[in-house]
Amino acid sequence: EFNEDAMATQQLLQFAPFASNISITFWHELAKLKLDVHKLSESAVPFAAHYALPPASKSKKPRAPAVDMDYQAFHNAENETLASYQYAVHGSLVNTNTLEGFKQLKKAEVFQAEAEKIWNSITSGDALSHPEQLCRCCLVMHADLKKYNFYYMLGFPALKFEAGDVTATSAPASLSSVMSAEQIQQLHIAYSNASVAAAAALAPFFVVEIAKDVAPNLWPLSDLPKFVEQTGEQARLRDGVYVGVADPSAFPNCPGWPVRNLLMLLAARLHLCAARLLCYRDLPPYAECRSIVVDVAIPAAPTSAIAVGWEANSAGKIQPRVASISDTMDPVKLATTAVDLNLKLVRWRMFPELDLDRIGNTRVLLLGAGTLGCNVARTLMGWGIRKITFVDNGKVSFSNPVRQSLFRFPDCQNGGRFKAEAAAESLASIFPGMETKGYVFTIPMPGHAVSQEMKPNVQNDVTLLEELVKSHDAVFLLGDSREMRWLPTLLCMVYSKIAITTGLGYDSFVVVRHGMSPQDAPEDAQRLGCYFCSDVVAPRDSMTDRTLDQACTVTRPGLSMIAAALAVELFISLLHHPLRGCAPADEHDHESTGLGSVPHQIRGFLSQWTNLCLYGYNSAKCTACSAKVLNEYKARGFDFLMEVFNNPTYLEVLTELNLLEGPSPNWDEDNSEDDF
Repeated sequence: EFNEDAMATQQLLQFAPFASNISITFWHELAKLKLDVHKLSESAVPFAAHYALPPASKSKKPRAPAVDMDYQAFHNAENETLASYQYAVHGSLVNTNTLEGFKQLKKAEVFQAEAEKIWNSITSGDALSHPEQLCRCCLVMHADLKKYNFYYMLGFPALKFEAGDVTATSAPASLSSVMSAEQIQQLHIAYSNASVAAAAALAPFFVVEIAKDVAPNLWPLSDLPKFVEQTGEQARLRDGVYVGVADPSAFPNCPGWPVRNLLMLLAARLHLCAARLLCYRDLPPYAECRSIVVDVAIPAAPTSAIAVGWEANSAGKIQPRVASISDTMDPVKLATTAVDLNLKLVRWRMFPELDLDRIGNTRVLLLGAGTLGCNVARTLMGWGIRKITFVDNGKVSFSNPVRQSLFRFPDCQNGGRFKAEAAAESLASIFPGMETKGYVFTIPMPGHAVSQEMKPNVQNDVTLLEELVKSHDAVFLLGDSREMRWLPTLLCMVYSKIAITTGLGYDSFVVVRHGMSPQDAPEDAQRLGCYFCSDVVAPRDSMTDRTLDQACTVTRPGLSMIAAALAVELFISLLHHPLRGCAPADEHDHESTGLGSVPHQIRGFLSQWTNLCLYGYNSAKCTACSAKVLNEYKARGFDFLMEVFNNPTYLEVLTELNLLEGPSPNWDEDNSEDDF
């Protein structure tokens, strides 16, 4: 056990062990690398900590030598960011995926692997030319990235002599006992200049030759064999030669931890049984000389690596410690990282092509903030969509909160809050990382007459809807009337936006992705139809004079969740298809997206527990996406829309749907089989 007072009465030389100083930035960087780079790998990861010469202090009780670890530890393999008088401690980090895995990890084997690296560098002689290899560490841990707790053990392997302990043949003394003030000043200048000129080649170990009234000479550690004299079987250093070490210890009687492996190098490689050490500790402006010299006796070297050096916890026990940084993090950033973790697990384990950046940057417009709107928003948020806008002119009623997951009882009191605004606020309260807003206005609809007094407000609503469609990447049509979907369908076609319509019956539903505009479709590809392409009548006013059962959404409660989930899953699949919204409806193509096929329509029947994947192509007589309608809108703009709003039959005449109506054909009712 380390006791800084031991040298006062004993010859046993003790070494001040390292104490880690781990910055919060180290844990932040580790968490980032785990999520984005290392993922589920438990392989050892190289990193580089560092120690420094001890700062001057007036405290009577010096602090333990510190090894600092910050965010640069994972990007500092070449030591290019180390400042003057800082020295690298390279090591390996093993991060288990589970806490149980950390408990079961054979930590001693990880520690021994680092000790073997030190031993091999000594026996091969590499440590002489690369002395930084004598200082290594290992970090074994588990990172709980949901709670941001880091369970860890840190070790600094120091090779142990089996034949006995290192002893001091003379008490540690100040450097001033063997050097004059002028020589000490010359040593400071020489060490500083040599370190800078040789890119710290002298650090952390070097050779010093001291002679009376002569400026000290410094050499790199690789020159040390030149100063070893062989007398029979004994090897000794030439008189006046000291082995220097950049010593992080501030204890006057005890060298720092790096000296242990240096002494093993002297014994195992150079066969020295004694040495003179110069523990260099002085920093500019060199107000006092804190460096010490000590003569040591070195036992015979072992034949294999035996190491000690696990860092003890605050109770002095070799046990795991816990670093928690959740309190130091911005709660929004903490939530964002935790939320993204689930999606990154999907990418790591199941779907490496999952494009979280594309998903996160996609802007989605939800037209309708009712039962479908709430469920679609929640599912989009689960997939990582972070930009959602609501449009709805309704208010939250007392019947809504039990079916519409973004609302609470207070939202329906005092006349009720506007759904769009309440839904956006609710999303932000669930996850503050959302960019969300609610707009309250009515979407103008065919067959809903617009008077001259209403015209300015309706024109403003049309302009706002047009701007919202243009500024978003995808639009979900989630209203509860057929005609409400007409204008958004037209605008999505004009501005080439992905559009998905979802509609509910009592126990059935439909999800339709609209075909994209002709200029976006691949050459020779037949464009898929929109929601209105299979209709034989134009959308008209279906909302006036509705009975109570018609005015309320009468549907099985679980149906909206099923339909909303399928609509979002279809949308996410489209985002990963090479053709995006122009993807063909090939029910047998399960490879293009990595998430399965991208059907045109999904029709579900809850009473039969079945879904049908259908497709249909665009109609030349479609009242929403046909060329005649698109050209008319582009040519006449709002005047065209006013005619649609005020004339229920205008779209049928324009698209010639009215020609499909007329007297029934004169069928021959003769049932004679001869006619077949």
